[in-house]
Amino acid sequence: MATFLVALGAVTLISTAYGIGPCVEELADISVFPGESLYDNSTVVNNPAFADVLPAFVALPTTVEDVQRCLACAYQKSVPFTVKGGGHSAIGMSTIEGRENGAFVIYLSQMKSVEIANKFLVKVQAGARWEDVYDIVRETDYLVVGGICPSVGVAGYTLGGGFSFISRKYGLAIDTVHSMTMITVDGSQVVSVTKTTNADLFWALRGGGGGNFGVVVDFTFKLEPSFPSYEYGDMIIKDDNVEKALSAIGSMDLDQEVYLDFSIAPGNELHLAYVNLGHISRATGLKISILKELAWKHNDRKFNTYWELWKHHTTNVEYSRVENIPITVRATFLKTISPSMARILVELSVPANCFHSFIHLGGTIADYEHKYTAFFHRTANFEIYSTCSYSNDSERQESERYLLDIYSIMERSGETGGNYVNDPFLDLKNWQTMYYGYNYDRLLEIQKKWNPLDKGTYHYPLSIGSDYKPPMRRKHEHSEL
Repeated sequence: MATFLVALGAVTLISTAYGIGPCVEELADISVFPGESLYDNSTVVNNPAFADVLPAFVALPTTVEDVQRCLACAYQKSVPFTVKGGGHSAIGMSTIEGRENGAFVIYLSQMKSVEIANKFLVKVQAGARWEDVYDIVRETDYLVVGGICPSVGVAGYTLGGGFSFISRKYGLAIDTVHSMTMITVDGSQVVSVTKTTNADLFWALRGGGGGNFGVVVDFTFKLEPSFPSYEYGDMIIKDDNVEKALSAIGSMDLDQEVYLDFSIAPGNELHLAYVNLGHISRATGLKISILKELAWKHNDRKFNTYWELWKHHTTNVEYSRVENIPITVRATFLKTISPSMARILVELSVPANCFHSFIHLGGTIADYEHKYTAFFHRTANFEIYSTCSYSNDSERQESERYLLDIYSIMERSGETGGNYVNDPFLDLKNWQTMYYGYNYDRLLEIQKKWNPLDKGTYHYPLSIGSDYKPPMRRKHEHSEL
């Protein structure tokens, strides 16, 4: 391999025929470089808005020792890096620009084994996606609390909390974590993380977000009982009935076996699906009937297994964003959907390129105290997640203005309640409290112990402990409905 040196400030970069960076030669045996097809495949991220953010190279570790080598080199030579699992970060945190400074991506895609550890546990490497996990768990009589979208990475999803169809019954993904294995940021230690071993990390990694403490290389999840049968219904609600339906949803105290999946689509149509994990009370059945009566059309189906239901949903339900088109996003937790919030949502006049999707929370999630895990927002009843696609800068700017307007209006209503660390954005005021509530101070102490900001390079603007201050929000003409 041809090698020469390039002076860049106080750092000497090694440039090879493959790429540039202080860690190029040391990690070349497990890496792919610009010009290679596997590099192109490895730098694909879910949001094409960040397709031009390219690392100097991509390391593809296959063992824990490989990951240690990556971390040790980055730490010792002060090379920025990021870790990629499924690549679903909507603001590009699963990629990094490295064409001038040698920054690289550690892509865990080769470490994706899934093993049923015993009747009640499944061990999953951090490079797996949920579709990999489901392929194994579906052969058992049990369920695992995992992502609705099959291509979401297990690691990032879990470290932030993890919402699922079955979370109202079984809690968040972090509530089912039995143990983890983490490599420290300098690559020197491989630590076991359980309720009794490194208990501070066990608490922090369950909701403290990826990129704050170290690199988790595997998770062991508790498996949950399945049900004899499952019911799935979908409906479309239009016109004046949309506001009625949203108000009804906000007032419904449903059995924890029922999950609602809904979105407000262009034309102010409400697309709603419900999942019933088995027997529900008569009261909940009547509430679902109220929504059906408001529907323009609805369909109901029964499935023998959860996996048949999940496959039906992911195959047939239109998701709230278009694949392979750049998107801009915003999200926030909602305390509820009151009649006044329903009115706000209906009057949003959703553009043709936007969707507002809702995650149904509550149930068992709220049975835990705020301080039980690093995930703080236990009492939120919904998360609203909004996406707008665009094809040029003008459309992007208009989409950003639109989302900023409507989220400002919702914020002023007093019915929003914090933000999900897995759905971040860079102009959030008081982001420490908005993501972590009063758990932030404890997280800060744990971060200082395991990944202090004055050491290493495993940090980003919204890292715990960062003094990052968001840019001022721009005022513009679209400020009222």
